[in-house]
Amino acid sequence: MNTYIIVTKENDFECGVREYSKLLIDNFNSVSFKSELIELENYNFKNLINLSKRIEKKSKVIIQYPTKSMGYSIAFLFLPWILRKNNLFIFLHEFVIFSLYRKLLLSFSCIFCTFAFTNTIEANQFQKFFFWKKIKTTVIPLPSNIPYRKNNMEQKKELICCFFGHIREDFKNIEFFLKIIDELKKLNSKIKIQIFGSVFIKSKVKRDNLFN
Repeated sequence: MNTYIIVTKENDFECGVREYSKLLIDNFNSVSFKSELIELENYNFKNLINLSKRIEKKSKVIIQYPTKSMGYSIAFLFLPWILRKNNLFIFLHEFVIFSLYRKLLLSFSCIFCTFAFTNTIEANQFQKFFFWKKIKTTVIPLPSNIPYRKNNMEQKKELICCFFGHIREDFKNIEFFLKIIDELKKLNSKIKIQIFGSVFIKSKVKRDNLFN
């Protein structure tokens, strides 16, 4: 039985989900756990048909739920039905910031799959939103790939207020963080401010991934 991870891709898009999916596949194969990464440029009906032919029946299939800027289309809703003879998981990242429209679309996919989350907070929010339906969910914590470094106790500890994630061109999704910065300035705070992320510009992603 094979394991497949399906991700969407763009050549100029740097995506952490795509990166850790590749690492996960490499680790699976290193221990003789047969697995394959499938990268799609977009979800359309032609690609869905090709997927149904490529994936072996009764395999484990993990689908990384695509963002709108990475080939999201209505065709994706048919994927769970097409792969219904497999053990299917749809991995949702940052469900709490999904629009109402995107959340409601998920109700069409819940019959044939289990929804996976990286933490219990998101899983609980999902179950709270779909309170009228009994939907299978699971939590699969993802460890950080940032090496652990023990702090030198003699070093002076520095407080840093940090935002990490995608940033919209109009900055609406980080308004709360900008308000925090304004309050810290009013207090003449010495807390350092850092923003780590990618700025979406016209459905593309700016290459500068670190903003201070």
